[in-house]
Amino acid sequence: MTKHVLDRPKTRSDGRLLRATRIEKADKPNLATLALQRRNRARLHGQRMKSFANLARNPQT
Repeated sequence: MTKHVLDRPKTRSDGRLLRATRIEKADKPNLATLALQRRNRARLHGQRMKSFANLARNPQT
């Protein structure tokens, strides 16, 4: 005969803790995506302006 659900010990196993932390970590945004969102965009804007100026000066290339 098996034990009743309430007769089992209430200790927490490492498997449950690992699974809970994995789920919690998955809900949070990734650090790499946060870094990309905070990156300064002015640098890219300057590069685009240089390429547009080069195209305006040399329309054949």
